[in-house]
Amino acid sequence: MRAAVWHGPKDVRVDDVEAPGPPGAGQVLVEVARCGMCGSDRREYDRGPYLIPHRRHPLTRHVGPVILGHEVVGRIAALGPDAPRALEVGLRVAVDPTWSCGRCAACRRGQRQLCDIAGCSGVSANGGLAAQLLASAAGLAVVPDHVPDDEAALAEPLAVAVHAVSRAALQPADRVFVGGFGPIGAAVALTARAVGAAAVAIVEPSPERRQLAADLGFTDVLDPGTADEPSEELRARRGWADAAFDCAGAPGVLAACLRATRSGARIVVPAVSAGQTPLPMSQLVFGERSLIGSLGYNGDVARAVGLIASGAVDVRGLISTVLPLSAVPAWFADPGIGGSGLKVLVDPTG
Repeated sequence: MRAAVWHGPKDVRVDDVEAPGPPGAGQVLVEVARCGMCGSDRREYDRGPYLIPHRRHPLTRHVGPVILGHEVVGRIAALGPDAPRALEVGLRVAVDPTWSCGRCAACRRGQRQLCDIAGCSGVSANGGLAAQLLASAAGLAVVPDHVPDDEAALAEPLAVAVHAVSRAALQPADRVFVGGFGPIGAAVALTARAVGAAAVAIVEPSPERRQLAADLGFTDVLDPGTADEPSEELRARRGWADAAFDCAGAPGVLAACLRATRSGARIVVPAVSAGQTPLPMSQLVFGERSLIGSLGYNGDVARAVGLIASGAVDVRGLISTVLPLSAVPAWFADPGIGGSGLKVLVDPTG
């Protein structure tokens, strides 16, 4: 089969590779319909290996070139031993790409996203930029017939947002501040609105992304200004929010989240910063704010599918284009070919 394979920094190729073997215990074989491209894929291309293992992964046993892609929707083609009874061949599913050992303390607590030796399809195991994918049966979410593949492919990034919003313990009257309107920031804003936030304010330096936020129905969209001279509209939000989300990991965003929140507020960080982030500790301590990390998801892919299926979250406006598999190397070299939206999807048959 053909697959988009990472060989090293600046080296992604469409190769002919062996199809996966039959699924093992607790696994399924998925015929991939769509696979979304993620910022983490670009990071591996630009300066990897970042999360791709340097040596054989302790859980997946994978090392070396890897098929990228972890935002997957497709149909179950085969079931391995001990697969859950609710699964059957032919079901359309959104894939939870995380792999966990089931034995460590975190797994025994039910926090498989914190597994001591966690892996991820598309990073430490072959991923979904191919016709077929071996996936863990744990966390698969059945996709209703009325949800198109393009929308279902956004269940994985939306699950990141669902988990982050749950970590914030939002109340219906809460006001929410979102720092950064990339794919995760947009998903967090949409999820917060869906669960009943009283107001959502978004701060984003890109005019194009601010316009996209407005097109998605957000009316409180702020230009941050500069580090030396924050905008007047950003300064006006001081102490405004009950909860804030750093969805960018860029310098100054976490500090902006702290300034924007009231005393006793929660600041959730689903973004992964490439470097060290200065933290104004006095605002954290004297305001008794809570700083909360949020990693991936834990059963949230099914919740994300439910939000999409019910219409509570409309992800169509996030999709920029669907590329054929053959165009993946060109997209890595020039992401502009993917259009101006937030999420590029890949059709592995093309």
